[in-house]
Amino acid sequence: MSFVAAAQSFVIHASEMRQACIACYQFDLGNADRLTSRETMKIGSLETRHMFKDDRLYECARLLSEHDVTSGQEMYAISLARALQAAFLDLANRPVDSKPSVKLTGEPLIRVLDYINDHLDQSVTAEELSQAANLSSAQFNRSFREATGLSLQRWQMDARIRSAQRLMLDDPGETLTAIASLVGFSDSSHFSRAFLEIVGTTPSAWLRQHT
Repeated sequence: MSFVAAAQSFVIHASEMRQACIACYQFDLGNADRLTSRETMKIGSLETRHMFKDDRLYECARLLSEHDVTSGQEMYAISLARALQAAFLDLANRPVDSKPSVKLTGEPLIRVLDYINDHLDQSVTAEELSQAANLSSAQFNRSFREATGLSLQRWQMDARIRSAQRLMLDDPGETLTAIASLVGFSDSSHFSRAFLEIVGTTPSAWLRQHT
C-alpha cells in the first residue's frame, strides 16, 4: 500500500504489469465527526509513505471499494469510512522509519528492470544491479523493495514467469523443459513449482486456458 500526503503528486511506474488495482480516497477531514480536532490534524499531517503493509487499513479500504452505493446501506458505508479513519489515525501514531532512504526511480529503476529482463537466463546479483542504479550494494536492496514492493529474488522469479508465459503463447508446441531453460530455470520441475506459486495454476493448465 502507499499513502500520498495532501497536495503531493505521485507517479506510478510499471514494466510489463499483468494486473493492478488502484483505489484513491480523498478525506474530507472537516466532516470527520468522530475524530477530535487534534486527531484530524494528525491525519492531515501524515507524510507520504510508500509500499507499507497494514492489514486493517487494506481490509477497510477493500470493503469500502466493494460497497454498492445504490444498495441503500448507508450506515454500513459510514461505519466503514469511520473504521478507515481510525485505521489512518493508527498509521499517524506509528513512527516513521528514521533510516535515510535513497529512492530508486526514473531512469535508474528502468535500467535495473531492463537489466533483469535481459538476463533472465542468468543469476543476476544485487551487486551487478546496484552498479546499474549507481547505488551502493547496501542501499540497493532496500531501495529496490521500496520501489517495487518485492524483494529482488521475488521480482526476478516473477519476471521469469512472465517471460515464460509470452514464450508459451508464441509457441504453444514448445516443451516446458525448453521454455524453463530459456528463462533461467534449472529444470521443468522447478519451473512448474514457481509457476504454480506465482500464477496459481500449472503451466499446462494456464496454457489450455489461453489457447
